[in-house]
Amino acid sequence: MEQEDILKSYYPTVRELVKDDPMLEKIFVLNRVSSEWFNHDNWNGGIDYYIVNIKVPVNIYKQITGDNREQDLENTVMQAFHASMKDVNSIDVQGVSIIPYKEDIDDNVVNENAVKSWTLGYFRMFISHVSSHKQSAANLKLALADYGISGFVAHEDIEPTTEWQEEIIAALRSMDALCAILTKEFNGSKWCDQEVGFGLGRNVLCIPIKHGTDPYGILGMYQGAKTASDARDVARQIFHLLCNKEKTHEKYIQMLSNLFLGASSIDLALKWLDVLNQVDNLTNAEVNYIRSHISDDYEPIKNSEVLTKTNQFFRNYGVSEYYLAYKTPVEEVDDLPF
Repeated sequence: MEQEDILKSYYPTVRELVKDDPMLEKIFVLNRVSSEWFNHDNWNGGIDYYIVNIKVPVNIYKQITGDNREQDLENTVMQAFHASMKDVNSIDVQGVSIIPYKEDIDDNVVNENAVKSWTLGYFRMFISHVSSHKQSAANLKLALADYGISGFVAHEDIEPTTEWQEEIIAALRSMDALCAILTKEFNGSKWCDQEVGFGLGRNVLCIPIKHGTDPYGILGMYQGAKTASDARDVARQIFHLLCNKEKTHEKYIQMLSNLFLGASSIDLALKWLDVLNQVDNLTNAEVNYIRSHISDDYEPIKNSEVLTKTNQFFRNYGVSEYYLAYKTPVEEVDDLPF
């Protein structure tokens, strides 16, 4: 794996560390962040030094500089990188640079409207459907959440309001994939056809769901989900498609891994571990990524059930087990009768 890929794996952790600052939560958007190698030092086995660049729209950049916060924000992000990479000796972030750019309609960035529509840290799935079947879309959205997939239910009305149209466009620009619930009315909806066209134009994975109508046109070339009466079954099929398709596998597995590593409770850790166990094409490198990011600071691993199931998961892929350095203090008992 290249150094840049290793550095990118820390972006979600850094975002989690800085998100308490409203401005940093706004500007540290994962697909606006990039790293740039600039030096190598042979000291201590070799160290590669990077600069992290954060692109922000001009209007936000003006706000940052107007408040004289640019340097403080850059320093905070750099400190977050250092905190998340304490156990890494071969890579060092030497600086962070906030860079202004002119936002373009064709630029695939997550704008503020879209951020409100997605669950942070989840894979983003746009659900295209006709308004008369919005309940089916809502049921699918609920079922997808069990797999770490945030569903955007496209529209409530046949003619969306101007504000809602902007929300739809923002979601289309920031989605990771699209699924289309193909009912008999779907082909006659100008909104649905345009949504699918947007997804095809962006070259994201588009998944047709046969629900009374066969896939047609270019969409017919894509593998879809089979007809099912249960939204949970459709969600399960979508899950496996995301795992197995080249366009989505890497990003989706990275998100599932980070959901497990970022679990704030035992139940959540077990939930995401169960989902990872359902992936039938995980690579050794992907499992090693999880193993390398577990430490005693990860509270759920102190639970015996989480530890046992996590180590079984590692064994399945020939990855070394995790052993707790943490030990529960044993209370000394005075067994004398006086």
